[in-house]
Amino acid sequence: MSETPWYGPDDSGSASSEFEEPAPPPAPIAPAPPPPRERSPSPKRTTAPPAKGTLLAHFGAKKAVPPDLDITFEAQFLKTLIKILQNFQTDANFHFTPTGINTRFLDNAHVILFEIHLNAAQFPYTFQCPKALCMGLDLKVLSSLLDRVEKDDLVQLFYAPGQRAISPVLTLHIHTRPTTEAQQQKKKKPGDVSLERSATYRIHEKNIETDEVGANLIVDPARLILPSTDFFQIVRKLAGVGDVVELTLGPDSLRFAVNGDEVGGAEFVITQHRRDGMLQNCEFACTPEQRCTEHFSLQYLDQLAPIVKIAPRMELLMKAESMLHLRFLLELGSLDFYLAGRIKE
Repeated sequence: MSETPWYGPDDSGSASSEFEEPAPPPAPIAPAPPPPRERSPSPKRTTAPPAKGTLLAHFGAKKAVPPDLDITFEAQFLKTLIKILQNFQTDANFHFTPTGINTRFLDNAHVILFEIHLNAAQFPYTFQCPKALCMGLDLKVLSSLLDRVEKDDLVQLFYAPGQRAISPVLTLHIHTRPTTEAQQQKKKKPGDVSLERSATYRIHEKNIETDEVGANLIVDPARLILPSTDFFQIVRKLAGVGDVVELTLGPDSLRFAVNGDEVGGAEFVITQHRRDGMLQNCEFACTPEQRCTEHFSLQYLDQLAPIVKIAPRMELLMKAESMLHLRFLLELGSLDFYLAGRIKE
């Protein structure tokens, strides 16, 4: 009789329950996520956000400081003025104040004295100078830069705040003059293109030592007011004849006389003309007792001739045994020119 193995199947054909594998343990139950935290509403903004372009100011940056110097000239005026000055001196100190610009200097030979006064109130464009400022400039360099400007340009002299402490440099901006729409249409031709030009130059300041010059007032001189073109046309003609001119100012005439080497001599006379009882062109203020005759160098007077571009009228002041004083009324102020007399040989 065979025995059934202990590990064999039972009569029902299923494995014995005594040796069944245990069931796997149940998976742990994940804890439920915490409920979301409710955020408290943010406080309302009490100040308006900074405007566009003002972020630096919003975060405590320094406010803009006005420039130490910001002056705009007519290009023709400044170009002519500097061109004349550089004929007599290489550099000069300019004094900028809230009320205007002043300079006073002698030429190298101590024969000529210049005095210039420009009034801030007469500048048609910008004049900003919060405090007094003295600046030494090379007239030759400044004149060469101004040769690049056109007649209708504007020239801006600019000093940034604190720039003197870092690098004493004057910034010179040259711009085309802004024109009205009517002017643009008048100048514009078919096919023309309107262009705006600008240029920037930097000029180093110079430390200039100047001689102290006292007052040079001529007490009770004889005077003559006349067109500057009339005076310098005669000077130009006489400069080709001789080197020294003899000026004689009387109650009703101004006489120019020159003795030359190749040409024997030349003489011109300016007199006052009356028409309908009114003085024309010239105004004399000279008594017979004030009549005087002095000799002066034609070379220096000829170098002053370009001033007719910016000074249509001039005043001539003379006195016996004294210097010649020419005063020019400018659009922005005045220029005084003093010339020492020549010793008659």
